[in-house]
Amino acid sequence: MASYAVTSRYARALVELAKEQDILDQVYEDMLQIDKVCEENRDFLLMLRNPIIKPLKKAAIINALFEKRFNKLTISFLNLLAKKGRAGIVPEVVKQVENQYQEFNNIQPAQLVTAIEVDTELGKEFKALVREISGREKVILEQIVDNEIIGGYKLYVDDKQIDSSIKTKLRKIESQIIKS
Repeated sequence: MASYAVTSRYARALVELAKEQDILDQVYEDMLQIDKVCEENRDFLLMLRNPIIKPLKKAAIINALFEKRFNKLTISFLNLLAKKGRAGIVPEVVKQVENQYQEFNNIQPAQLVTAIEVDTELGKEFKALVREISGREKVILEQIVDNEIIGGYKLYVDDKQIDSSIKTKLRKIESQIIKS
């Protein structure tokens, strides 16, 4: 794992350059695509992290895969990481770029876990709750259905967790009964 300071500096440099060139949204979309490729294609991720593969070969692979689809700044940035022998930190840098983009655009990501799919109205209420908690205007709410929680919800916002699930409440009651 790369250190937070290193990945953060690389991400900040890319974000600042993209802002100067007024292409931050394009670069962000490119980063989302890289993130998706890293998550879905283990071979690509292993190639990035493989110390035996020469940096120039990694750069050539990145160019072959993304040059026609990505912004020139994104490609130059990925080539720089590859040529400097830092291709292995690409996934961590991508996460930092995503975080910095969201912060710059006042976007708050959150995760909602429920036992059933949440309808649009209830989704709006949860987004309002996230706005209240975070103080940010825009909310990206990822909804996850997990019938293990039985009912209620779990809401994750940054390092905060609101657990109002039936499963947790039952565990608390069970714990109290056992202590008595």
